[in-house]
Amino acid sequence: MERNKKLTFKEASFHLRSRGVYSTLKNIFHLFETVNEFKPDLILVETPGLITSIAILLKRIYKISIVSRLKGDNWKAYLEIKQGMPLKEKIARYLNYRAGMILLRHAEAILPISNHIANVINKNLKQKKPLYIVNIPFRKLDRPDKSEICDVEAKFILTVTNFNFWDKIEPLIDKINKLSTILIENELTWVILGDGLFMDRFKGELKKEISSNVVKLLGLKNPYSYYRKALAMFYISGTDGLPNVLLESFYYKLPVIIDAQCPAAEFIQQNKNGIIADFNDLQYVKTLIRNLKEDDNLRTISETAHKYVVEQFSVENVSKQLEKALYNIMLDTKQNC
Repeated sequence: MERNKKLTFKEASFHLRSRGVYSTLKNIFHLFETVNEFKPDLILVETPGLITSIAILLKRIYKISIVSRLKGDNWKAYLEIKQGMPLKEKIARYLNYRAGMILLRHAEAILPISNHIANVINKNLKQKKPLYIVNIPFRKLDRPDKSEICDVEAKFILTVTNFNFWDKIEPLIDKINKLSTILIENELTWVILGDGLFMDRFKGELKKEISSNVVKLLGLKNPYSYYRKALAMFYISGTDGLPNVLLESFYYKLPVIIDAQCPAAEFIQQNKNGIIADFNDLQYVKTLIRNLKEDDNLRTISETAHKYVVEQFSVENVSKQLEKALYNIMLDTKQNC
């Protein structure tokens, strides 16, 4: 593979839940036709599932290398089945985990989205694989309709998350319990957007804070107007290698204050594009929250963060990362043949 040769892609996707069996079989047949005609050097698999078995079959028939994209911690996600959830959900997560493990074992190389996910792979995958970090691009949000425009009158800090993984939101509960008194003292509200499997359990853990309006759970909403109005994004999560929320906050110039224990803290340059905070140091956080309303340094941080995300996480830049990784993988596989 010559380095000056332009890469060409063909995309195939499968959605069993929405398209039905006949449509899926038709797509599979079309995929085999495409591979036979296109003769690709490798197959890039974005997510495990049905495509995993098909990709491995194509690898064996056509002698094509497989590259797997990994955006999350498959091992930690699998352990979530120990949490209370419907049997159907447990089965789905187990099957996703098994498909993911099969895919990773058969892949010639893996593309994690962050250093944290790369470390997770090295720690948990028994086979050593070439790893190439390829981030995700930031996205611009659609303007919200009238029903989703922020109508919170009080000054507030913001968290945007999903409630599908208990390990993800459990640290958030702990920090809310610790900081609620400080928020009351500073007449601030903690607005949380998102929904998911563990929402009711989350509410049950925070009955006092919700009833006193220290915390407002507003469900799944377009966060655009909330990014514009909030004082800061408080990002606290036990998982997430590179969350979209972080990149969106950068782009919309919302100051990011991230928990030091959060894996995504690797993308924060302290006091330049955000603040890494030890939320267990209550005196430090108390001073930080008190200064939110008048800290001019946060404006400078927001501008730097916006420039950072536009330069580093643009579609163009992430595409260059991907192209470089795929070239290196193809060169290595050809040399090893």
